[in-house]
Amino acid sequence: MILYKVVFGHVEKKNRQDAEDVVESYIGVLLHNGQACGEYFTVVREGSLIAYVMVQGRHAQSLKYHCKYGMERLKKVTDFFGKRPEWNLEDDDAPKADTTWTEAPFLHLFTHLFD
Repeated sequence: MILYKVVFGHVEKKNRQDAEDVVESYIGVLLHNGQACGEYFTVVREGSLIAYVMVQGRHAQSLKYHCKYGMERLKKVTDFFGKRPEWNLEDDDAPKADTTWTEAPFLHLFTHLFD
């Protein structure tokens, strides 16, 4: 898994819950779409709302992989913060290129207990 720090933008104390709701809705779609995986968390640092998100590949967050719901939620994020989120790679050991499964001899599928 690859860790990204996603900087959404400045948030005021009075609208922090609204900001977190917009961000969680967007990240939720990325999780459902398979672009993000595992747990994520949000923090406010120096007045900016930041999320730490694990993704499946180096470019999994790219717009070309967004479904229509992802694009709708991204527009809400952009409208709320006045800009698109900034994705910064935090993982020092991330592969230089994404791996491909198309030539794999088999796939191992699994689920979590409550899925």
